[in-house]
Amino acid sequence: VAAEDWPGIRLVTSSTFKQNGGIVQGWQDTPAVELHNGQSSDDTASFADIYGGAIIGGKSVDGVGGDAFYVHGFGTKANIFGGLFMGGIGQDDNMEGLSIIVQNFAS
Repeated sequence: VAAEDWPGIRLVTSSTFKQNGGIVQGWQDTPAVELHNGQSSDDTASFADIYGGAIIGGKSVDGVGGDAFYVHGFGTKANIFGGLFMGGIGQDDNMEGLSIIVQNFAS
């Protein structure tokens, strides 16, 4: 489980993440896994391979829950072969974060 205000796992610039099992959960309102490229070049992209396990966004007490898996940035790529992705539960247990979100030239 992540520390307050930080994703469970945050990978920045030329990082690699592989998950074969286990559970990753975000802290309150935060993503469980954030994979991104903090630069403006494909040369510094980050990569992930997910084979199994669970990725769960952080629960919120007063808003929308955190996203499970957040991928963004030039050239950043996630290959998903299996696993469970669940957005975090929001206030009143009815507003969920996104399971997977991909933005800004990621795939």
